[in-house]
Amino acid sequence: MFLKLSKFFIYLSVFSVVIVMTSTFFPFIGGKYYFFRVAIELAIIFFLLHWAFEASTGEIRDRFRKISREPLFIAVSLFVLFYLLASIFAYNPHGAFWSNYERGEGGFQMLHYYIFFVLSLLILKESKEWKNLFISSIIAAVLMIGYGVLAGLGLVSKFI
Repeated sequence: MFLKLSKFFIYLSVFSVVIVMTSTFFPFIGGKYYFFRVAIELAIIFFLLHWAFEASTGEIRDRFRKISREPLFIAVSLFVLFYLLASIFAYNPHGAFWSNYERGEGGFQMLHYYIFFVLSLLILKESKEWKNLFISSIIAAVLMIGYGVLAGLGLVSKFI
């Protein structure tokens, strides 16, 4: 059950592109990364609960060993490591790690992207699950494009 919930939040996280928070100073930015962060944090919580209570002995360890040998995993891990090192040794390490409200792209957000990447590799085992994630991404993109087109035509308010 916990693994299904974690998978649900992985699928849900791609819908962050659709979020518009009109109550914020930057309605098209802040809500997206807040939504994404919360979805990923819930996904990792349920994944850890699955690991603690439902997974068979060694299941997660074996899966992680398998994916950790892949060149893509190594490359992304090194990129995130260097990104975090750059934020630590930046002129303003606090600003580089936490970023600011209108950008939201700091080391903290990069950690969420990395958790999304690792959880996706650990949880989505079958080709069908990856296709579902891809389809979810396409649906989210079409919704956002549709909103943009309708707003451009003046058929909907630019701030719902």
